[in-house]
Amino acid sequence: MFVWKTSSLAFFYYKELSYRFFYIIVSFLGCLIVSFINIESIFFFETYPFLKFSDKKFIVTSTTELFQVVWTLVTSISLISIAPFFYYQLNLFTKSSWYVYQSFLFNKIGLFAFIGYFMAFILCYNIIFPLVIDFLIQWKIQSKYSILSIDIELRILYYIHWVLTLRFFICLLIYYFVIIFIKLVFLQSFNKLYVIMKTYRKQMIFFTILIFFFLLPPDYFLQFFIIIFVIIFYESVFFFLCYKNQKDYYI
Repeated sequence: MFVWKTSSLAFFYYKELSYRFFYIIVSFLGCLIVSFINIESIFFFETYPFLKFSDKKFIVTSTTELFQVVWTLVTSISLISIAPFFYYQLNLFTKSSWYVYQSFLFNKIGLFAFIGYFMAFILCYNIIFPLVIDFLIQWKIQSKYSILSIDIELRILYYIHWVLTLRFFICLLIYYFVIIFIKLVFLQSFNKLYVIMKTYRKQMIFFTILIFFFLLPPDYFLQFFIIIFVIIFYESVFFFLCYKNQKDYYI
């Protein structure tokens, strides 16, 4: 029978976990309060890619819809802001029971995940969102004999949901690529990676470009940029593996 004692190891782990969880909750509530106070700045920041291309205004049809928009923005900003602190607390709590290589991989995954998120955020905010929004607001029926008239109603709730969904989806894709990259680089030998890249490099380039073409809008400049970027990326990785494999061979 398990006896809960204040001197037991489980009690100390529970106490430490409770303190760390309390720090996370307090920090999250603080982020909620700060985000709620600066909600107008957050509104402007999220809608700026649209306002840069159009002079139309967003509409809100009810008070509950406005509350839902505010709650969605405040919660998403707070969760993103608290994520590094949560990862830090989790790392400190589990570090004492892990091996060195486990802590190393955990830190690398967290570091690359946060870098990937900021890369995805910059990519969405500066390239993807402006291109998509510019394409959508200019899309209309050009024929003067058409009987169909399109009048776009700009609902702030739908726009915020679309922006957050697309951004987090791209971040999730980048995170998966980060996990695969860490597995290949840190858990596989360079010789095996060299053989994989040499054999399947063209197939990887093709499927990567195909996935990007399905996700991104049909813009010629963007498609050309994606093709060049993907080819340079894979060829650079293959060149690095060739250099590393040759260097290890002579050593």
